[in-house]
This record gives sequence, structure tokens and C-alpha cells, in this order.
Amino acid sequence: MRQFKLNVVLILMAVASVVFAEDFAKVQKQVVVSDVWIRAILPVQKSTALYMTVTNNESTTIKLIEVNSDIAAHSMIHQTIHENGIAKMRHQNEVELAPGATIEFKPGGLHVMFMGMNEAIGNGDMVDVTLVFDDGQQLTVQAQVKSAH
Repeated sequence: MRQFKLNVVLILMAVASVVFAEDFAKVQKQVVVSDVWIRAILPVQKSTALYMTVTNNESTTIKLIEVNSDIAAHSMIHQTIHENGIAKMRHQNEVELAPGATIEFKPGGLHVMFMGMNEAIGNGDMVDVTLVFDDGQQLTVQAQVKSAH
């Protein structure tokens, strides 16, 4: 009887892992994140920025609502705007991607600010970053730390 229960548990675990893997692969194919990098900072700096390109291969609109990493206490999506010759950052609650759309997060434009740095990051480091979408889907990618020049 114990062997039967063990076999049932193992089969259920195998099925669950296949279902999870298929869902994860589906998210990866539907949302493509590339050219992911974080601006290198000095050890005394308390914030930095993340840049990337995000493409929506879904047939429906998706919304990026959050980007997280263990390197910082919190993060915010910002859009750089220019008013009266002065550059300002404006918080974005979400970034909407229409079907087939590609949005570039780049210096001087849309970007993710990491604030309250939890650890020092240096040129060449690799950092895990998790993108969170309004439907609850999450996608973790790696970002390379590099200087802006």
C-alpha cells in the first residue's frame, strides 16, 4: 500500500512539473526580453537604472506592472520627460504592450529605477530581475551590469 501511495505521489509530481514547465515556456515565447542591462554604480550610490527591450508576441495586450530584483529595496518604472529644458522622471504605474509591440527601456527614456541598494554591483556582474505582468505572470531574466559608456 505504501508503495502504491508513493507511486501516485511521484506521478502527480511529474505531471505538475510538466504543466509548470509548459506554462513557463509559454510565457517565455509570448514575452521576449532582450538587451537587459543595469547601469554600474559606485559603492556609495543608492540607486541605479535597468534598461531592456520587451516584445509582446501575445495576441492580446499585456501590461508590465512591476520589475523586481534582490539588489534593491524597491523599484519603480519611470519615463524621462523634458519640460522647459529640464529632464524629469515621471512614475509609470504600468507599461502597456499591444500585440506584436516592442518597447525599449533606454537611457533618457523609459527605464526601471532600483532604489535602496541592498548590495554592491560591479561591472560584469549578472543580476536576476523579475518582470511582473497584470495577469500574474512573472518572467525572470538576467541583466548584465555595465557602464553606460
